Amino acid sequence: MSVSLIHPILSYMVGKGYNSESFCLFASFDKRILQEAEARIGEEEFDRLLDSASAFTHDQNFGLHLGQTIELSSLGILGYVLLHCSTIEEVLAAYRRYNVILCSGIEIEWETSLRETAILFKVSDPARQVSRHAIEGMVSSLYHIILKLSCRNFVLNELRFAHEAPKESGEYINLLGINPMFKSSANLIRLDNEV
Repeated sequence: MSVSLIHPILSYMVGKGYNSESFCLFASFDKRILQEAEARIGEEEFDRLLDSASAFTHDQNFGLHLGQTIELSSLGILGYVLLHCSTIEEVLAAYRRYNVILCSGIEIEWETSLRETAILFKVSDPARQVSRHAIEGMVSSLYHIILKLSCRNFVLNELRFAHEAPKESGEYINLLGINPMFKSSANLIRLDNEV
């Protein structure tokens, strides 16, 4: 996956007052790779960095918080494309297309019924033990992007995660407006088509 996905992690931590050099030492991560625009890292390394960031910041909801702070401007060309979409369906199609390029290893698909749309977050490699912060970060970022682009507040009808529940789950209500179901067969959000 592209090392460009690491920049938001470091920026978020610096914005919270943490030293990126100290984090890189803590996580045994060689920051010099970030200077190579085309450099890539493995999905397992990305998951390890997210888990390390959670431990370093003592934030068990690191992925949720990181996703909440994603700005369209920090997404580069994807952010530009998303700003010029006319519908949320166009946003989802563009997000999926560019996500494949960045290659987070988590793909999105959606199913639309008469009243609702379910957005599924599928791990492309079933053998991968994906970090909960990777899934939650992607769910949180897409939810907050849709909030910004739709210019309206909305509540999710359903939120499901395949992983186990963390010790504290109140932050899901604070950030996503709903208490999720854990240990589900899928990672998904469900919202009204009106959005």
